[in-house]
Amino acid sequence: MASEPRDTIVEGLTYDGEPLATPSVNLVVAHRDGLSTVPLHEGHGLVVGREPPAHIRPRSRRLSRRHARFVLEEGAVYVEDLGSTNGTWIAGRRLHGRMALAPGVEVRLGSVSISVGEDRGEEPVGGAARPEVGATVVVSPGMVRLYDTIDRVASSQLSVLICGETGTGKEVVARAIHEGSPRAGGPMRSINCGALPGTLIESTLFGHERGAFTGADQRRSGVFEEAHGGTVLLDEVGELSGPAQAALLRVLETRKVQRVGSTEEIPVDVRVLAATHRDLQAMCDAGSFRVDLMYRLNSVTLDVPPLRHRTEEIEPLIDVFVAQANAANGRSVRGPTGPALERLRHYPWPGNVRELRNVVERAVVVATGPWFGIEDLPSSVGGDEDSQDATPAMAHRHTEIESVEAVRRGLQVLDLKQRVQDFEEGVIRAALARAGQNQTRAAELIGIPRRTLVYRIRAMESEGPLVSFEPGVPFRTRVEAFERRLVEEAMARAGGDVATAAQMLSVQKRTLQSRLRRWSMA
Repeated sequence: MASEPRDTIVEGLTYDGEPLATPSVNLVVAHRDGLSTVPLHEGHGLVVGREPPAHIRPRSRRLSRRHARFVLEEGAVYVEDLGSTNGTWIAGRRLHGRMALAPGVEVRLGSVSISVGEDRGEEPVGGAARPEVGATVVVSPGMVRLYDTIDRVASSQLSVLICGETGTGKEVVARAIHEGSPRAGGPMRSINCGALPGTLIESTLFGHERGAFTGADQRRSGVFEEAHGGTVLLDEVGELSGPAQAALLRVLETRKVQRVGSTEEIPVDVRVLAATHRDLQAMCDAGSFRVDLMYRLNSVTLDVPPLRHRTEEIEPLIDVFVAQANAANGRSVRGPTGPALERLRHYPWPGNVRELRNVVERAVVVATGPWFGIEDLPSSVGGDEDSQDATPAMAHRHTEIESVEAVRRGLQVLDLKQRVQDFEEGVIRAALARAGQNQTRAAELIGIPRRTLVYRIRAMESEGPLVSFEPGVPFRTRVEAFERRLVEEAMARAGGDVATAAQMLSVQKRTLQSRLRRWSMA
């Protein structure tokens, strides 16, 4: 007689499976509570869904009761959609029936991502293959919170403003919102507002009639008409010209478009998502972006954290990008060597996920062995640590070495970067306290845009000391004065020796020299 099913918590995931022998493969599940690995055995299927009798039950309201089934047959993994409401998605396409999966290929079920873990054998760097969520990985607390919010807002009709540095994956977030929404079966159209000249932006968005301008030899529908019943993503919306902003606002208010060269208004049913790396509130304050348009776009604002703030996702992303680069270039590279992985972990990635993808793809293509090493990385990432032109990655590594050396020599480490950050947050807390927690008033007190203040508040710890201050001094001036006092203290303690002071401050010597020159202290 078969035993009753038993619920097991596997790394935060509710899993009801059979205690069989060693699995042939693992399913790697990225969900709102983290990342879990679930065994999949030959000849046995696992159902993913919201509640029993599903075997794998991630917390997600976008899942159906029995959403999809994964089965291992003769060494191949197959996925089958079980008539789910929101669909099973692979490479941006909805699955109908069932299909075989290759290692590293992502399957999206609402806000849940599942991929097949790859057996990597005797590898020099550990860890199972991780799943991709579009072009990113949901592992860090910040990204888990972000995708939890996406899960909640996707089903609404609210416009969403997606903010973040270039290369962080804003378009991926937009795609996740679309695929998790009731409009998932409709089209999604994206346009980079900064990539088109101002003379063409309105035509691209709203269409044009034949003869409307030189070169308009036929009638053409715009992005809004093409996305009817679906979603429009306005990427880099901060680059829109004034006239284009006014035209866009009119469309958002009337839900009708008017082609260039026409007086006819055409009804459109679209959900608008916007993305930007710029501070729209600061642009509004400066008069270069319409306040009424921003309010139309930011019913919900999502901030995508930069890669340097979610370093635990670097290795999973490398796994994903290696698999993609192998497939695209006919290679079979297994990943980075230990030293190469360490180099990639400590690089600050100013270009974020996009830069990491490019670096990994290059390394996969140029590698001569089964693993890519430091010698296969571009000079911007893997340059000589002793070079006078040391890269940001090496600067970060030098900072760690200098901090350790300072402690070893018995010096008091001031940690310039951390102390300045603590000071900034103390000023913000004090301003909020003085303004009765009114963010607009607090931003005025310390002289920064409200949008910047809100962004900083979200990144702050919940508690911390206040910093006494008097209104009227610009925020950056106040912070720079504090930073200068730290440098002066370190130089005094070091007896004027720049190298020793740099160790105390946990910065590179040339970084400190630059500060000294700027403040005429050299």
